[in-house]
Amino acid sequence: MSPLIIFLLGIVIGLVIMRLMMRRKVGECASECGREVARAEKEKDDALNICAVEFGFDVFNRRMREEKEKRKAKIIEALSAQSIITTRKVSDLLDISRASAFRYLEELEQEKKIEQVGSFGREVNYRAIKSYLTLQT
Repeated sequence: MSPLIIFLLGIVIGLVIMRLMMRRKVGECASECGREVARAEKEKDDALNICAVEFGFDVFNRRMREEKEKRKAKIIEALSAQSIITTRKVSDLLDISRASAFRYLEELEQEKKIEQVGSFGREVNYRAIKSYLTLQT
C-alpha cells in the first residue's frame, strides 16, 4: 500500500472517530440541558404556587372565573330571549371588546351550549343549542 493511501485512510478513520465522539458529547449535553430545563420549570411552578398562596392569586383567579361565568350566563339569557345573537350584540350587552365577545362565544360553542351559524365575518351569528335550552328550563 502506498503511503498516500495509508495517510488518507488515517484521516478518514480519524474523522469518523471524531464525529462519533462529538455525537456522544452532544447527546450528553442535550440530556443535561433537558434535566436543567425540567428543574427550572419545577422551581418556577413552586414559586408561582408560593406567590398564589402568599399574595392571594387564587382568590383573584376564582373571582375572575366567577365573573366569566356570569358573563356567559348573560349571553345564554340573551339567547333565550332572542333566537340569534352576534358578536357585536354581545360586545354591547357586556360592554366589552368584540374580540372578548368572540372568545366568550367560542367558549360557549366549545361547551356545546351554542352553535355558530354562517361561515365567517359579518355573516356569523350564534344560536343556542335546543337540547341545552330545554335542560335549562
